[in-house]
Amino acid sequence: MSNNVSKLISNTLSLNKVTYKPPSFKDGFPFWVKPGDRKLLQTPSPASRANIVVAKDGSGNFKTIKEAVTAASKRSGTGRYVIYIKSGTYNENIELGTKLKNIMFLGDGMGTTIVTGSRSVGGGSTTFKSATVGNLINPAGWMEWSGNFALNTLYYAEYANTGPGSSTANRVKWRGHHVLTSATDANKFTVENFLAGSSWLPTTGVPFTPGL
Repeated sequence: MSNNVSKLISNTLSLNKVTYKPPSFKDGFPFWVKPGDRKLLQTPSPASRANIVVAKDGSGNFKTIKEAVTAASKRSGTGRYVIYIKSGTYNENIELGTKLKNIMFLGDGMGTTIVTGSRSVGGGSTTFKSATVGNLINPAGWMEWSGNFALNTLYYAEYANTGPGSSTANRVKWRGHHVLTSATDANKFTVENFLAGSSWLPTTGVPFTPGL
């Protein structure tokens, strides 16, 4: 009897399963992209709208991103501030802090404007599919927000990390922490599947990688 009931419930749930439909966006942009930002992304040369230009060869306002960020922190007003970073490899680790807001970084494209000082970079080579974790990372990997708050309902995941600190053997044992080993699972968090990026990013001209 119970087996038959289980089958009936299972069949009913299968019939009522809702299939995921990627969202469609008016004019190719999500609602949270403001009209002014849309114009900036659609302009043939967004760099021409930059407030400051960074260029290693000295052809811009500054040679380092850090100098540009310092200048931006002294600006008057709170409007969008665009920092255009020309092609090149910048060995910097940039921190904006919490007080510096509404800053937009604009480069010449993936693999062209490279900031190797990122904590997700190892051996001077950028990584797009994973993070290179150094041995300065605590083996536990994560810290609580506030005691036991949200430890069972949060979702933290790691996938294909490399480096001395990438081992997950001694990671936190929270219910919300996940170690992804399947490309199928990791694909759920790509630009294509998580942001429906292919439906709106192409109109911006911004280079992106849809999958892993």
